Amino acid sequence: MKHSIFNINIYKPETKKKKEWKAPSEEVYRGFMIILSFLLLLAVSSYLLFGLYIPQKRNLEEAHSEANTLEQELKRTKSMAQNLADKKDLYLQINAEAVAWPEKLFALSRTLPENIWFSKVEFPGRLGKIEGGQKIVISGWTFSGLMEENLDQIGDLLTGLNQSAEFKEEFDPMLLEFTKKSETEQGMIQFQIKGKAKDLSK
Repeated sequence: MKHSIFNINIYKPETKKKKEWKAPSEEVYRGFMIILSFLLLLAVSSYLLFGLYIPQKRNLEEAHSEANTLEQELKRTKSMAQNLADKKDLYLQINAEAVAWPEKLFALSRTLPENIWFSKVEFPGRLGKIEGGQKIVISGWTFSGLMEENLDQIGDLLTGLNQSAEFKEEFDPMLLEFTKKSETEQGMIQFQIKGKAKDLSK
């Protein structure tokens, strides 16, 4: 009996095993966490720097610059105010020492009724004092008249003086101090009007 030349070996195919997932090693995991932490820190730092610090710094610089500008403007304003105050003080001082009497005398003559004349006008002057309070005294005479109508004219004189711009500007409203019959001249009545200089500093 002859033997076969060929030997056929039949193998049963083995089933392939699936590869099991292996967890990353501890070194890889630690490296990954370090990288992730670094990226997170970088993101937070970038937000703090570019989102908060730089804009706030810019705002502070602009506010500081604006404050410096306002301070310079305030200094200039104070300087101008002081200059105006000095000019005002000089004007008031000159005005206090030099009362414009020509205009006031003209106002006196303009408001003077008939049958009344002045005997004296007294005013010590301001002497550089702008606070006021100095007294002006106007003395005069009139006839009593048959019906004492001249006494009414004294009231008209007083009203005219208080309404005149020349006296209203520098003096408080004047008042009739007294009227008195003359002891030597029959039918003659003396009167006196008083007022006070205004405070020019207001």
